[in-house]
Amino acid sequence: MENNFKRSIVAVSILFPVILIIVVYFTYERNIYMLKDEILNEYLSVYIDTRKDHLMDLVNHVYNDIDLKRKNLKVKIKAEIENYMKITEDIIDSLRGNSNNKKIVAVLDSINKGLCGRHIRIFVIDEKTKKFIVKPCLGITEKALLKGDNPRFISIHRLYKPKGWIIGAVADYEKFENDLKRCGLSTFFYTPN
Repeated sequence: MENNFKRSIVAVSILFPVILIIVVYFTYERNIYMLKDEILNEYLSVYIDTRKDHLMDLVNHVYNDIDLKRKNLKVKIKAEIENYMKITEDIIDSLRGNSNNKKIVAVLDSINKGLCGRHIRIFVIDEKTKKFIVKPCLGITEKALLKGDNPRFISIHRLYKPKGWIIGAVADYEKFENDLKRCGLSTFFYTPN
């Protein structure tokens, strides 16, 4: 019996450390995987936040660039509209001696046809009837042009007293802005080889 007892003690003294090593190994391995997952998740979180910040900076830069271009565009459009109005006045002045308004209208209509592909057109409205004499063909009514309440269009007009006409020019700002966005974004993301 003493031999059995000694064998049991030897077996327990050998098995106990082996079982303890196995338990510690599996616990340690499980903790390593949990720690590895925590480190990976923390790294991904920091990386994603950094990328989000970088992306937000990039988007803000694009918006600021487009906003600046938009402000400059409005100034340029208004200057261009004024030029077209001056051209219209000059044409009317040069043809004013002609009692036939049809010739003036024909010349102004041909100018609008020549502006095909541009987003600006000239117009002439009879002051009394408030009807188009020369239509800009941009899908805008006389009333909307005179009120200036359509945000899609930028228009400037004034009374041309010798004829009793309201002359002006109108720009389809929405089309200009779409061109700006398309060009602004493509040039912003352009990277030379």
